[in-house]
Amino acid sequence: MGCGMWFLSSLMLSSIMSLCIITGCQSQSHTHAVSESGHHISIGQTYEVQLPFQAGTGYAWSLDQSDSSGLDLISLTDHGVVRSGASAHVQVGGPMHSVWEVRGLQAGMVTLHFVLQRPWESGVAPAESRTVRIRVKPADSDTSAVTGEE
Repeated sequence: MGCGMWFLSSLMLSSIMSLCIITGCQSQSHTHAVSESGHHISIGQTYEVQLPFQAGTGYAWSLDQSDSSGLDLISLTDHGVVRSGASAHVQVGGPMHSVWEVRGLQAGMVTLHFVLQRPWESGVAPAESRTVRIRVKPADSDTSAVTGEE
């Protein structure tokens, strides 16, 4: 291999290594936790949880059942993903929301812990987490409590 080819090969290898280092730094996840509280529903009423994320990143929201409590007091339905904003078309890499519906079944306190992570990455901390606290009141309670006001 001539001196010119060796130089080009070294330059290409150096560029690829720099790209891997830069990409590696950008893909490091930093856990961001958000806690929501003050949501109240009566038995039979529903509350919608919307969790934002960027499409095309591989990240998806899921319920962490081990860190959640009161799951027997509600029914939880995953309504899938909806696009965010007023755009009529799905934008590649655009903002999206995972939508979950909570229906009160029995009175008590519910804590839902959601995590945003890539399903194929095991042993990696979630990029973000959300904790949603909901108080399910008896059906004869004041219905204005749905607003979260006490």
